[in-house]
Amino acid sequence: MKKSDSITFISFALGLMIASFSFSLAPLISTWYRLPLFLVTLLVAWGAIWQTTGSLLSGRISDKFGRRGSYRFDIISMLIGITVFIISRDVDLALLGLAFILVGTGGEYSAISAATHEMFSSRFRGTAMLLELDFVNIGGTLSALTLILLVGASIVFQRLIISVFILAVVAFIVVSRLRVSESGLWVMARESKSELSGPTIRYRLFTAIAIGISEALGFNLIVYGLGPYYFPGLTLWIIFIGNLTEAVVGLTGFFLDRFSRKLFLMLGTGGSLFIFVVMFLTSNVWISDPELFWVPFIIYNGFIAVIFMTTYTFNGELWPTKKRGSYTSIVNSTVWASLIPAELILPYFSRSIYMIVIAAGWVIGFSSALVWNKRGIETAGRKGALEASGEKFKSS
Repeated sequence: MKKSDSITFISFALGLMIASFSFSLAPLISTWYRLPLFLVTLLVAWGAIWQTTGSLLSGRISDKFGRRGSYRFDIISMLIGITVFIISRDVDLALLGLAFILVGTGGEYSAISAATHEMFSSRFRGTAMLLELDFVNIGGTLSALTLILLVGASIVFQRLIISVFILAVVAFIVVSRLRVSESGLWVMARESKSELSGPTIRYRLFTAIAIGISEALGFNLIVYGLGPYYFPGLTLWIIFIGNLTEAVVGLTGFFLDRFSRKLFLMLGTGGSLFIFVVMFLTSNVWISDPELFWVPFIIYNGFIAVIFMTTYTFNGELWPTKKRGSYTSIVNSTVWASLIPAELILPYFSRSIYMIVIAAGWVIGFSSALVWNKRGIETAGRKGALEASGEKFKSS
């Protein structure tokens, strides 16, 4: 890997790390204040609301003005947000600052997913994207660990430490992105027409969204929702252990690209469904004795790590270059938007309904992965972005 590729990889990895770190903050902020249930549910959904907005905006910008244009949008949003967050003295201002941060970090998902597939060689493209995505898990781990270590410290001090960390990472991102070149494939696509072979765009969208929603519901409603709703005293530890498990399993990204993407989509959704059904059937036991919760929880998150990295890598591979940012953001935004009603409404229903919704999501995701395994295209392996998607530029 060239030095310029290493800088690009680190810059993108840190962008996704800070995206996850900031996404974790809203439910963690719920531990700072004594809040009514409707505000707790809003905090849990806060990340999804604003990252959805940022993803749509940045994805469109990246297609119209280039991948570098979307980086600028993301960074400006993050800098505005961290400024407001630093000076905040109550929950309202803290959430306003976090909203701007989340708009920027939501945009990072779309911009980075598009650019990674286009800017790295066919040899490193898939592996780079998989490993960059593991920094999402690292960000969530660091976010929870920070507040675990700061338990007992004043809210002002906790906010200061978090702000300094975000500002330091964003500063490095700013400097490193100045050295990241524009996507040559995007430049070429602007001046060319292309055709796409294989499954239709509509079918690709349906598959990516269905599998993405199953992973998002399965992860967020358990890792980020279960603590505030059912185990308030364990919120930080549930988020920490869930993300740490996925960060460790995510190291498989070093060799995951050697195997079939279709196979891992199927195994990831199928394994997650099976383990979740076991958790569902034994929920009466571990709800009353949380110590029994950790083993199935860790196994469950191991499967989710595989499906998360595979799904988000797969999403960026499917689209024609001119619309890669837009289609990637449509999938991401639809997936995150599905979390908003789930996280706002489900806490008012019984635990059984809460779990049934998650199980239904996994059934839909597994079914979609099974069909894609038979009818879809294989995007894994040492293929360039064009070969993976089935796109060909037409000669003028």
